[in-house]
Amino acid sequence: MSLPRSALLAVLLAVPALVTQPVAGAPPAERFPPPLVHPPLVVLGRHAFVLPDPEVVFVPNIGIVVGETGTLVVDTGVGPRNARAVLREVARVSANRRLYVTATHSHPDHLSGLAGFPAGTTFIASRALRDEAQADGPAGIEAMARLTPVMRGLLRDARLRPPDLVFEGEHRLDLGGVTVRLVSVGPAHSRGDTAVLVEGDGVLYAGDVVMNRRFPSVPPGGRIADWYRALDRLTALGPRTVVPGHGPLGDASIITAQRTMLQALERRVRVLRQSGLGAARVAAQVEREYRQRHPEWKATFPNEIPPIVAAMIDE
Repeated sequence: MSLPRSALLAVLLAVPALVTQPVAGAPPAERFPPPLVHPPLVVLGRHAFVLPDPEVVFVPNIGIVVGETGTLVVDTGVGPRNARAVLREVARVSANRRLYVTATHSHPDHLSGLAGFPAGTTFIASRALRDEAQADGPAGIEAMARLTPVMRGLLRDARLRPPDLVFEGEHRLDLGGVTVRLVSVGPAHSRGDTAVLVEGDGVLYAGDVVMNRRFPSVPPGGRIADWYRALDRLTALGPRTVVPGHGPLGDASIITAQRTMLQALERRVRVLRQSGLGAARVAAQVEREYRQRHPEWKATFPNEIPPIVAAMIDE
């Protein structure tokens, strides 16, 4: 099977904000350690929990929301094995028989564990997420499986299926004593970006639309204007705690910080372009500047900056 370049790019851009710059010639196993979900579960509110990203590539922050009658899992991790690890954590905090699962977007690190959930689990997705998963999901899983033998093993039984409930715009899910809002905010990182707000707790699972002290991952053909609109929608939800797709948790200020960073970067790209530099040299210059300004950020800039610069130049 020959994979389209777009499918491979979707995988390699899925979580580049966590990929430390590898040593030249490093084998894939060193660049991509086993992407396994690890406890402990962290309490975020009365109803909201997170299995935090341990700073391992392709391990997302996974949300769990527990009500009196139902439980929702937000993102699955890579493959059914990780999904079963998530479900063991669910069993520690919930005895509910009614189980729901959703994803913040369709990339394999967020949705490929779907087959690990038991029969009877209600899979909820926006129309955009459903369409994206149907169009690109299988090829994305295959592209990720090619990265390392461990990835291949984790994804061996990964199968996507149609959602049981499809919504347009927004869906309110009553879990008993707590309402969860699922809001379609894409396109930004992907066409199907979906945010999940736990009302009362004020916890927002923002997916890869928000990155904390990292560059966002702009897909091929992505638009920065779309990203600003997505950030506006997240801000309007009024969260107190923000769970990004990967990396450290924060409060609502990390949404503002990402917008501010993108605006500053946009101004810098404009100045460098006006000086006559081509896109590649602009990206290299911005990388050097941000390495000096933010040494604590993950050293992944070559993976992230060229698509951002390309999007800003195209607009």
